[in-house]
Amino acid sequence: METPGQPPSPEQLKLEEQIRKLLNKHRRLYGAKPNRHKEGQTARRERHNGRHGGEETLYYRTDRSASEKEAAMAVNRKSHFTNQQGLRSSFETVIRHDFDVNICTTRYTVETVTDPRTGQTVRASMDEVGPEGWQVTWNAMVNIVHLVVVFAMPAHRAAAYLGNNQNAFSESTILRILQFVARAGAPIYEVTCRQMAQSLRLQGDDSSTRVLAVEKRVKEAQGKSIFQCEEEALGCDSIEKSKENPKTQDEIEAERLSKKRQPKISEGVEDSISKVIEKMDGFLGFEFFTTTGNPKKRLQLSMVTGRIEAENQFSQISVVRTHLGSFGNLLEQLLELRDQKNTELTVQSDLSSANNAPRSHGFHVIIAGCMAHARRPFWRYREVDPLNCYNLLRGFALLSTVEDVIDCYGRTEEVSQYWRGRFGQKIWNIIKARCEKMLGEHLPTSELHVAAKYVVTHFTELTYYLKHP
Repeated sequence: METPGQPPSPEQLKLEEQIRKLLNKHRRLYGAKPNRHKEGQTARRERHNGRHGGEETLYYRTDRSASEKEAAMAVNRKSHFTNQQGLRSSFETVIRHDFDVNICTTRYTVETVTDPRTGQTVRASMDEVGPEGWQVTWNAMVNIVHLVVVFAMPAHRAAAYLGNNQNAFSESTILRILQFVARAGAPIYEVTCRQMAQSLRLQGDDSSTRVLAVEKRVKEAQGKSIFQCEEEALGCDSIEKSKENPKTQDEIEAERLSKKRQPKISEGVEDSISKVIEKMDGFLGFEFFTTTGNPKKRLQLSMVTGRIEAENQFSQISVVRTHLGSFGNLLEQLLELRDQKNTELTVQSDLSSANNAPRSHGFHVIIAGCMAHARRPFWRYREVDPLNCYNLLRGFALLSTVEDVIDCYGRTEEVSQYWRGRFGQKIWNIIKARCEKMLGEHLPTSELHVAAKYVVTHFTELTYYLKHP
């Protein structure tokens, strides 16, 4: 790309002129205001589903509290000025952000009322504060799940972050909290998956993740359950750790008191954990195989998003699944739960062969592409070919501008088809022509050649949304 102080190249000027002509030719794209698309950006942010459904659920629902205060900083005049008469003061506003981990301990005086005539005894309920028998609140449980599950912080690190409080936030307590939430949330997870399977449109993607102890055991024994492997790995680690650093008598006594304060988990409850895991593995699968028949060894986090009601934007839900598979494997499991009456299904993904549902189960599955996956390589490797990448990135930015205009006028099917049909196809044709040009300028093994080939090969899937909003 051009550097400051240097004039733009002729090809960059040509692209600028091409985009300027496209916009000037259709002035109504921005209406009466030149920055009309910015109103669309504001409208998109104000929508309740303005963010991606899963992103909003996972990252924007953590309970946070913030406060503001004002303070004044004065100059020590005596130490800096020998003559303090006639000094003039001026003030500026400077902002400093601070955060701390604040663990609030509340001591409740719980009333118990007894009727001596009937012997009836009633104790004040703590259900609104937290589960019975626990020393943590519901809100604390939610934040623990966010730390360990959403933000992938290991339990022992989360315990250290919270001060290793043996009464409330020890490593064993955090693990018990995760088990408690897993048992409570499993039925909701199952119902959500069944509702998700009936959606008219589904979006999905994968993110690779690593659990070293799990991966090691998976490679050694692929046939074992992943949770059995994890327990064995953790057990070995704890035994080795105890040999290297034997516990003192005070540590043993503190651990005994901590376990005594925590609610006892019966054998039936422990068995229920294994049954929940076994049921979810049978429900959605966990270990899958490649097209060549070899077991998959990469642990991935697959996320699928859809609407329970196609026309209701507030019915959007997301399901996250960690497994030895891909989004395509999760999609197959959801298709098995789909009602045969819902024959039409549109799936938006990265167009990988592993994510296109090898078995359609008798449904008419339409595969649509994702513009973000097409754009990303050109930004990532823009320094390799600045000129071509500059052209393409400007084209993708213009496509985003069209979407802002749609939000400005109100996102309906008619409005989307009008603006996308009038401008979207022209912009995509320019992008495709540029990618075809790049195929002859880069080696087949280069990243930009692969990226350009991706656009040309999957052009129909990438432009599917133009006529089917």
